[in-house]
Order: sequence, then C-alpha cells, then structure tokens
Amino acid sequence: MKSKYVSLMFLVAISLLSGCSDKKDISEVHIPVENETNSSKQQNNTGEGTEDTLFTQSVPDYNEPVYAVKTIMTPRYSEDEVSDSIGQQVIFYNVNGDILYSLDMHGEVDYKKIYDETGNLKEVYDYWDDTSYWQYDYFVYENGRVKERMSLEQGNSSVFGNESWEYDDEGKVLNYFCYDEGEDIQEIFYTYDNGVLAREEEYINDELEEQIEYIYDESGKCIRTECTYRLGNEMSTSYTNYEYDVNGNKVKEVTKNSEGQIKNHYEWIYYDNNNMKSYIQYIAGKTDIGMISNYDINGNLIEVIDYSYETLGTHTVHENRSVYTYDEENRRTSYAVYRDGGEFAYSETKEYIRLSDEDFKTAIEFLEMQLEEIEKIGG
Repeated sequence: MKSKYVSLMFLVAISLLSGCSDKKDISEVHIPVENETNSSKQQNNTGEGTEDTLFTQSVPDYNEPVYAVKTIMTPRYSEDEVSDSIGQQVIFYNVNGDILYSLDMHGEVDYKKIYDETGNLKEVYDYWDDTSYWQYDYFVYENGRVKERMSLEQGNSSVFGNESWEYDDEGKVLNYFCYDEGEDIQEIFYTYDNGVLAREEEYINDELEEQIEYIYDESGKCIRTECTYRLGNEMSTSYTNYEYDVNGNKVKEVTKNSEGQIKNHYEWIYYDNNNMKSYIQYIAGKTDIGMISNYDINGNLIEVIDYSYETLGTHTVHENRSVYTYDEENRRTSYAVYRDGGEFAYSETKEYIRLSDEDFKTAIEFLEMQLEEIEKIGG
C-alpha cells in the first residue's frame, strides 16, 4: 500500500474540491469508443450534459486535462446502516471530453489514457493492486480508423491480447479478429449489399458459431433477422421480426425458434419527442420485467422505474426507482436508487471542476504527485 501520507494528501485535495432500427451500417462496429462522458460535445437525454462551456482552447492538446468531475458514492451497507460517504472518484477529461486519468476512492490512479495528435486513443494503462501491477493496451490506426489493439502486462514483453479490424474502401468493417491468451479465437466477417449489412458470421476457433441474415423494408429499416447459432453440438435457428412507429422508433421485437415458439418478446412506447416512455419484456405471453421513464422540459431523464414480477403474470412486483438531477447546463449532478417502498439503496453526486477554478490546480498537483509515484515503480 502507498504511505498514509499519500492517502491523507488525497483527502485534503478532495476536501478542497468540495464546494437495430435503420439500415445497419457497422463502420464503427467493435471499435473502442473512448468518450465515456457521452455528452462532452453535445447534450443528450441520459448523460452528464454538455461540457463545451467549460473551456476554450484554440490548439487542442488531447493529453492535457481541462476539467474534472468528482463523484461521491453512498450505498446502503445493510438494512440498518447507510454510509455517510463510501468514497470519492475524480476523473480528468481532455478538450474532447475523453477520459485522461481516474483517481479511485483511495486517491490512487485507476487508469490513464494517452491520445495521438488527432485525438485518437493510443495507449491505456489499467492499474490494479495499488498500482503495483498494470495492463497496457496500445492502439494502431490506419486512415483514421483503429486497425489493431495489442495488450501487454507489466514485466511481460509478449502480447497476451490482440484485436484487429479490416475495412473496405468506404470504411465499413469487413472482418474482426480477437484473441486473448488462454481464450478462444474469435473472428467475425461482415457482408454488405448496396452499402448495408446483409450477413454477419462469427467463428470461434475456426468453427461457425453464429450466422445472422438481415432483411430490410423499402425504407431501409431492418424488419427481420434470421439467425443460425450453435447450441451444444447442434446448429439451431431463430427468427426475429421488428416493428416501428411513424418516427422510426422500434416498438416491438419478437424472436421465435424454428418451431414457431416465442423465445423473446419486447415492446417500447415513446413520447412525442422520441424519448422512450416505457419498455416491457414478456415471457410465455406474460409480463416479466418493465421500465417507465420520465423526462424534464429539457429532455433530460429524471426518473426510471424498473419493475419485475416474482411470479410471471402475478401482481407480486419488485420495484426500483432511480432519480436524476441536473444543473442549469443540463449536466447530471446526482443519481439515487430507491428499493421497494422507497427505501434508499445507493446514490451518487457529481461536481464539475472547471479549468478556471482554483480547486482545479489543487487536483492537478495531486494527480501529478500520484503519477510520479507510478513512474517510480515503472508504470
């Protein structure tokens, strides 16, 4: 473990900080998406809100932190005990809204990410066991697209994990390869017809595992998939049909096996602004689980009610309620979960630390101290 001095410094620093619907185009399939905030470029209805107002930078340096988000997590440990504060996580972001560094509840670096001059993710260090062990991922790009990911472990120069992608002239993925040491070899091949995905074939150790055929209507929406998949030593078949509303939102999905028996049945309902209102899953023709969503006038998700039946089709319901709040910039500031009967279960609160804030300097200084500790052990 690091010294008590480091942990104490973290607490001081933290205290200062306080105050398949349309034509399926898979040109980005399997490519790592490294914008975990999911909303740093534009506002969305379920994320953390826009961060564009936090900084102005004429020449971007994608490896320079420009803002941070502190999250305080509070769980219920037992029926009688609710923690006043479980821990705090601080995540640093670059000008693109991509994660650069994460500090865990002990003030130690969880991981760091390095980007190239165009903003593409180039390297990832994932630290375990008090940063004394790390996994290293390295990404190779070609024509602006990720071509290969290689994984290594600390003290081991041999590659134990590898992913690779090949594309056609239009940038669509033609095949994907994945291998991790000690695991099966996975390969996926994609076939297109008039620019849209027509067939997907997955092989495990050179043996066909699954094949999916995509069928579209005249408007380009996928209305049916036909899947052949391995079940034990035999190949089985299933068929899935999709229905849409006038706005193009998927409202129904039903999967049947080759004998015509229903395997899965899902339905969705949307508000007029296309935000999802409710979701229901049926098993054996009866409701199994469901979800109801509510939004504020800005389109931000403010409430989700999840419910499930203990016995299919009965009125014995287990219900969880999640509540979200936002600031004036539509950034999510809190998240809380309540169990049956309104009992508190878990919460998160977020604080956005701007580049111009004095506290940001304190956070950066602490981060640099942590990174120096890592350098001493070769990370």
